[in-house]
Amino acid sequence: MKNTTSSLRRVRLPRTPAEWLEAVMNFIFFLCGMLAVGCVVLISVYMVISGVPAIHKIGLFQFWGQTVQFRAVFSAFVFYCCC
Repeated sequence: MKNTTSSLRRVRLPRTPAEWLEAVMNFIFFLCGMLAVGCVVLISVYMVISGVPAIHKIGLFQFWGQTVQFRAVFSAFVFYCCC
């Protein structure tokens, strides 16, 4: 009979209390990171959805033109202040 082993790495459970604490803290840190990413995504979606009526009212190209113009003026202001 052929002895086959799985190519997947076996999961090793923590053995000492310090290893358990580290594993729990890693999991909590992971959850907090995922929560932060989720909040950023939700805020971004909200901003896009709430900006659609204004963009529709003034027109996409006019909105884009004003945005590009504002960025150019803001960049020049930042460059002037920093240098």
